[in-house]
Amino acid sequence: MLTTISESTVLAIDGKWGSGKTFFINQFEYLTKNPGNYANITKDIFTSLSKQYSIFYFNAWENDVLPPTESILLRLSDSLWDKTDKIKNEIVGIIEKIANISFKYVSNGAIDIKNLKKTYISDYIQRARYLIKAHEEISNLLCNYRENAGKKVLFIIDDLDRCKPSFAVELLEAVKHVFSDDNAVFLICANNGQLQHTIKKYYGEGFDGYDYLDRFYDLIINLPEPNIEKYAKHVLKLKNSDYYCNLVAIDVMEIGQMSLRQANRYISNLSLIDDFIQSQGTNFSNQCDNCIKTVFVQIAAALRLLDKKQYDDFATGNGEEILKEFYRKSSSIQEFNSSNSNNGLSIFGYYKSMFDPRGEYYNKRELFNRAISSIGFSTIVDVPHDELRN
Repeated sequence: MLTTISESTVLAIDGKWGSGKTFFINQFEYLTKNPGNYANITKDIFTSLSKQYSIFYFNAWENDVLPPTESILLRLSDSLWDKTDKIKNEIVGIIEKIANISFKYVSNGAIDIKNLKKTYISDYIQRARYLIKAHEEISNLLCNYRENAGKKVLFIIDDLDRCKPSFAVELLEAVKHVFSDDNAVFLICANNGQLQHTIKKYYGEGFDGYDYLDRFYDLIINLPEPNIEKYAKHVLKLKNSDYYCNLVAIDVMEIGQMSLRQANRYISNLSLIDDFIQSQGTNFSNQCDNCIKTVFVQIAAALRLLDKKQYDDFATGNGEEILKEFYRKSSSIQEFNSSNSNNGLSIFGYYKSMFDPRGEYYNKRELFNRAISSIGFSTIVDVPHDELRN
């Protein structure tokens, strides 16, 4: 599609938080710059893209200190294609002109209201006029670049849905009013459901954020839902060698409709729990120990990521209905229950017994509590992937 675009266009890649938008777009950028490195792609398409576009990646969330127009231009001056002084100086000149037209804020009655209004209105008009002029200068810059390099610019705007409302809306409007040009195509990666709420916060609850985005985007492409089972089996390669532990974990991830990011953290947490349980010299011939390891901690780890209230209920013995719901939806838990009920107790009996002071397995509650306390964070903390790696 990108190879056929001939005019200014704004595309969107829509996906939930943690669904892999940034990873996907980084792969796309890499393949466009290195089309010959992989055998399982259509190289001709990526070769054509690399001839038609220079890619400029801009993470909005990491660059929301300056106003959007200035921030994009500043990054352009740092990473522009040929990095010639002439082009860098042109960009810096545009930034300086915009930045120097600042609204004047006063306190302690230094300027009376009448003069303040005049100053504000004068600055506002001056800024509006220069933004129109900035559009012309940026269009000239893009046009000159295309003449010299033979390429248009593909602006990739990422993580816009994480930004504060004012920056997100102003960046969208800068794209529309300042950067719009036939030599530029924009690809915006965002959770548009969240971005709608961001726009409402800026314009007011009565504002239709969906309609705003619908008019702004030329086309929205939904990132496909991941196949969690394949992801867990073939990418993450579950560390636990226990057959039922793996099957139950996959079922729980699918029931919880986890994003890829949540799936990563879930399996990481299960690894911590398994390390703890193994270090306790747990007797896995004991059916209650097996239920804790294979079913109870799997569910608790998922709930701690997905629903804090349900996690608290399940971890304190008030989660029998939650257990029944997982049992109903998981063929693996059903199969495990059938194979592990030799003494007449089902997983429901073991669960109740752990929290009943008179129960046969009440002493196992401590093992369960200590295991789930090793999980770590109780809620999703959304941070950049490079921070997670660090």
